[in-house]
Amino acid sequence: MKKRPLLVLILLVVYSYAYCDDIAYTVTQDSNLMKDNYDDRVIGTVSTGETVFSQGRISFSYSKYAVYGIYVRTEQGREGFIDARHILLKDSQPLPASVTKKTWIPSYYQQFLSGVEKERLFDFEPFWRDGYYEHTKEWGYDPDPWWFYAGNTHYDIHNNLIYIAGVYVQDHIVFLNVNQLYNLDAITISVICFRKSNNTPNNSLNILFNEGESYILTLRIDGDYMDVYVNDNKEKIATLVGVDEYFQKSINKILDNETVDFSLITWPRRADGSMDSFSTSSPSTLEETKQPEFIEFSIDSSDTENPPTAQNSAKTSAMPLWAWFVVIGGAVVIAGGVVFAVKLRK
Repeated sequence: MKKRPLLVLILLVVYSYAYCDDIAYTVTQDSNLMKDNYDDRVIGTVSTGETVFSQGRISFSYSKYAVYGIYVRTEQGREGFIDARHILLKDSQPLPASVTKKTWIPSYYQQFLSGVEKERLFDFEPFWRDGYYEHTKEWGYDPDPWWFYAGNTHYDIHNNLIYIAGVYVQDHIVFLNVNQLYNLDAITISVICFRKSNNTPNNSLNILFNEGESYILTLRIDGDYMDVYVNDNKEKIATLVGVDEYFQKSINKILDNETVDFSLITWPRRADGSMDSFSTSSPSTLEETKQPEFIEFSIDSSDTENPPTAQNSAKTSAMPLWAWFVVIGGAVVIAGGVVFAVKLRK
């Protein structure tokens, strides 16, 4: 009987590696095989055009930003970590540089560089208000303020893997890409959830994915904006903006009351050139700077949206009808017992 738990553990370990070892890559440039991403020792080389096979391990670089290594085996039996940028999935299209060269962050993070108070994050990630201090009681010491960890979520999207980092309290999710296709405005990637941490297991991202299971991620692109869906576009998990490293790190700085050099900030734009503007005096999170169009907002307090899945919508129920009428100078329409304020989008 004592051998049974050990046998189960061995089977689980074997399974965790087995579901990745048939992923094949083509080497796209002469590369070294390394002992690890944080170990510079070269243990082999591979040449352009060779085929290598995933061995179910991933490592990240401690010295280079957003650089990852995949542990592979060559056809000759040599093994080691190879820079994930130097291999490409066999029989798949490479992803465009406009996607792989950017860091993708939740679109609602932008508002904090526009002077919005940090507590506005509670609208989108209520964990920081409702669960952070309760969760950190288990640490056995006084935790850092919630904003020390907040604002760190970012997606690194590469040809061979997707890494979602900084999910709530230092959680992460790693996907290995199995197949990827793209057209002008959408990318479809078949992935395996390779690994996830569970410091906050009930967060909105962790509960969507299980290690070892397959998923289809659809990325719909609009300039520097991206909507991410899971499994045949049925479930939208995020609206992201593609930014550079300085922009991403500036979110952390501003939440931690540090100085940001705004001359180095490049604001994301949609394909039509429009940008988002933010109000610092109203609960409304953002308004799109597009051509004028009529939008109907229900004032019924029951008609609310879930902020993480409707990140770019106005929270109109937070304002009384008279305030809308004064602010927008618009008309009030009564139809079917429901009151609407008709607002022109700037």
